[in-house]
Amino acid sequence: MFGLADCVSFYASCEKVFRPDLAQRPVIVLSNNDGCVVARSPEAKAWIEMGAPFFQVKELVKKHRIAVFSSNYALYASLSQRVMNIFRRFVAEVEVYSIDECFLNLSGYPLPLPQYARTMQQTVAQCTGIPTRIGIGPTKVLAKMANQLARHEESGVLVLQTEADIQAARQDFPIAKVWGIGPQYGRFLGARGITTAQQFCQQSDVWLRKHLSVVGLRLALELRGQSCLGLEEVVSKKSLCVSRSFAQALTAYAPLKEKIALFATRLGEKLRLQQSTPTLLSVFLRTDSFRPEQAQYRNSQTLRLPLATHYTPELVKAAFRALQIIYREGYAYRKAGVWVTGLVPEDQIQGHLFLSNPAQDKTQKALMQTLDALNARWGARKVQLAALGTQPTLRARTEWLSPRYTTHWGEILKVRI
Repeated sequence: MFGLADCVSFYASCEKVFRPDLAQRPVIVLSNNDGCVVARSPEAKAWIEMGAPFFQVKELVKKHRIAVFSSNYALYASLSQRVMNIFRRFVAEVEVYSIDECFLNLSGYPLPLPQYARTMQQTVAQCTGIPTRIGIGPTKVLAKMANQLARHEESGVLVLQTEADIQAARQDFPIAKVWGIGPQYGRFLGARGITTAQQFCQQSDVWLRKHLSVVGLRLALELRGQSCLGLEEVVSKKSLCVSRSFAQALTAYAPLKEKIALFATRLGEKLRLQQSTPTLLSVFLRTDSFRPEQAQYRNSQTLRLPLATHYTPELVKAAFRALQIIYREGYAYRKAGVWVTGLVPEDQIQGHLFLSNPAQDKTQKALMQTLDALNARWGARKVQLAALGTQPTLRARTEWLSPRYTTHWGEILKVRI
């Protein structure tokens, strides 16, 4: 049996933990630069749409006394780690799926599973203040389905244990909402009258494999109760991205180039931390789609690196080449980013007949280790490439940022007794 535990309205719940005065008030959390709504407490969902630009909902915020917060990623990451560690007290095998979700291997646990799930819920709430939902089923896909159906359960727990339970859950469950289906498969199936998980399961294995490949067949088997997907206790990322929406639009090439250099530098740090190297690097640019009166432009460029590397100067040079291809004068760019794909472990890089391997080059490796160590000790960007410029980095707009209660000594909550 597998469980899927997720935190309810996680970002908003994190903000409420240290603000008991907001217990019954609606809360929303904004994206980078306070641009769009990325999280809503249950009380706020009646009035605010997910992804709504903040400037469009300001009147609703005032009318309904909705508390607003800028994204506090340090706080969310800290509380996420605490939640996951509590689940590890109860379950030996835990796969952290995202910042607010984890899969649990519940095979062989003697207690009744609903009772065990509620005990985990109560412990998480008591230790962190974060509410959770838990869905349980014989496969990961059914556990994910049970978790979605648990939204309608007062306890927030739903177990699909018997064949009757599973059939009842599949009967009216939209196929487009099944974990792993995706928009493309959803449209394909909908056009053929397959709209529920039950109808999907009734298709023959031959038809499924022909039209949806082995991926679709595996999903059907999982929905029928046959486990095909195990837990991944350490999930290596298949891609990494660093992007940012700018508080003020950038039009000139030079400041945009500095931002791209910053993103590529941050990617290098993440890659070295993960001990992986990319084979492909991409850069994208966008204007502000919420300002239709302005000239609109968006583009991206992907380059294959001559050799997989996490050496920052090589990543920056590749990012500059991609930027030069897609940059156009006369546009006000509001968002840009750099992402890498085709990641391979740093000790499994395919060699090149004419190029040295930067990961194995002692001088370059020592340089990057020294650079990372200095910045870790003295603060980000204390030592950096000249390509990043000498001007202070433009910080994201965070007008409603809450304190870093759990990660910064100067911002720890003070309680008067």
